[in-house]
Amino acid sequence: MRVVWRMAAVAAAVWAPGVVTATELCRTPNKTFVVRDHCKRRDEIVTPSRKAELGLAGPPGPSGPPGPASHDLRVVDANGADVGVVTDLPDYYGTASAIVVRELPLPGLGQTSFVRFPVVASGIDSFEGNPDCPLALYYRTDDCSGEPLAPCGDFQACSSATGAFFATDLFRAGDGKVCYAVGGPEFERGDFYAVARTKGFFPTPEAAIADCVQRLRGKPVGPPEMRRNFYFIRCCVLRRNAGAAPVHTIGASVLGSPPFRLDQ
Repeated sequence: MRVVWRMAAVAAAVWAPGVVTATELCRTPNKTFVVRDHCKRRDEIVTPSRKAELGLAGPPGPSGPPGPASHDLRVVDANGADVGVVTDLPDYYGTASAIVVRELPLPGLGQTSFVRFPVVASGIDSFEGNPDCPLALYYRTDDCSGEPLAPCGDFQACSSATGAFFATDLFRAGDGKVCYAVGGPEFERGDFYAVARTKGFFPTPEAAIADCVQRLRGKPVGPPEMRRNFYFIRCCVLRRNAGAAPVHTIGASVLGSPPFRLDQ
């Protein structure tokens, strides 16, 4: 009876998941089975084949019935056409958006490639509430006008290496448009200009302009703005030896016709 009780205890330890953290079934010199983190030097480690020899493992049972078919969680448009496969459902005050991936031919890439973008029911989502393309940060002119460029490098949307990313990120670029940057063959390194905002609490517009010109050594972009009784100004400043690539813009209609919804 004592032997039977010991075998039952060993079986419970070996086959009941989550009961113990031991990793080996051991057979002691007096033929007792114990479960240890590591078998002692004089113990025999009971391998799966040894379990079968000792009658501790039976033959495999019959195969179970097939489970239900699985389907990717998708976003579809108003016509039921695929918008993309859902990779994430950000949970900020409820699930109002989804991150999706799909294949899409993009100008500049020369082939159909994977793209990733955030969507809501009304279409592609804006980046942190900004309705304009968030990639348009660099310019070639000292007044930050003309062709916009996207920063390329560490933690940016593009890279100097072709194929560095699994997918190209798409962003909303105003009503009815999306933007992206390719990098790779379009990458260039040089001196560019970027729009920065003066930092500080300036009591007058003249003080904000002086901070842009004197401290940042830049050129004001637009008039000073007031916020909470203080002034600040957008300032075009030089970024030396920076990596950049052109910003491409295409119509958002290639992604589908809103309203979008989840489907499976």
